[in-house]
Amino acid sequence: MLNRELYRRHLQVAQEWDRWWDVIHESILQKINRGMERKYKIMDEKIKRLIQNEAHKPRADVSFYPRVINNTSIKFSDEEMELLNKGLKCNLGSKQKRWINNLAMEAEMAIMLLPPGEQDYIRHQVA
Repeated sequence: MLNRELYRRHLQVAQEWDRWWDVIHESILQKINRGMERKYKIMDEKIKRLIQNEAHKPRADVSFYPRVINNTSIKFSDEEMELLNKGLKCNLGSKQKRWINNLAMEAEMAIMLLPPGEQDYIRHQVA
């Protein structure tokens, strides 16, 4: 619809300005092209700067202290140490009782928001 309106306006202006329209149109195109060239030049310069910044790699010889220091006589397995090193904010993700019922109810609520023609197909997929 927008293209049709632009085309209609183009024809209207061409009829109003007659032979001068070609000169005006060419001037408009030149200004637009100059603006686009400036923008692309700026973007190219930014990309070159980013590439140059990426070329400088950070030092790899940085050493970190271990997160967990075992001050007890308990020997932890590698898996246990890996879990402890994740920190206090690590979520073990235990499942609640009746989690499957909650999941089924949530799925049904989401399915009810779909258009009626698609609901049965999605219920079949969820089942």
